[in-house]
Amino acid sequence: MLRKPDPSSLLRVWDLPTRLAHGALMLMVAGALVTASVGADWMDWHMRCGHGVAVWLLFRWVWGFVGGHWSRFTTFVVGPVQWMRYLREGLPPTVGHNPLGALSVWGLWGLLTLMVLTGWVADDGVAYAGPWVSGVTASFSESATHWHGHWGQGLLWGGSGCIWAQ
Repeated sequence: MLRKPDPSSLLRVWDLPTRLAHGALMLMVAGALVTASVGADWMDWHMRCGHGVAVWLLFRWVWGFVGGHWSRFTTFVVGPVQWMRYLREGLPPTVGHNPLGALSVWGLWGLLTLMVLTGWVADDGVAYAGPWVSGVTASFSESATHWHGHWGQGLLWGGSGCIWAQ
């Protein structure tokens, strides 16, 4: 028979702001993916979701320096030496992110940052022009638009979209 753990022995790893931000990020990314898929009538909502992702990224950067202990970058910033050692030897379970979990966090943040920045310079020529499109060349905007709508979106869908982006 399974016993419920004693609440006094539980360790809350992520604080409330981090938990709320993670939930909001999930909803914003899902909203951005869905609104991008349903078409031009939803581009205003797509843009709002993208701006929400940008706000989340900014919050997370700040919270990574001033937030609770487990939300700080110092608890999960590791480099290639730790990643390789973890792959080679394995490590006992840890509280928070293991080295590969930390790598996946940085990968997701990088992808989301690229999606926000390419969205801000994207111009589909029909329904949407990003707020920074006037500051870049048409060629750059075209490349950013293609990457944002095909490769970046495919990576957010889990890579499957990269196949039909061709």
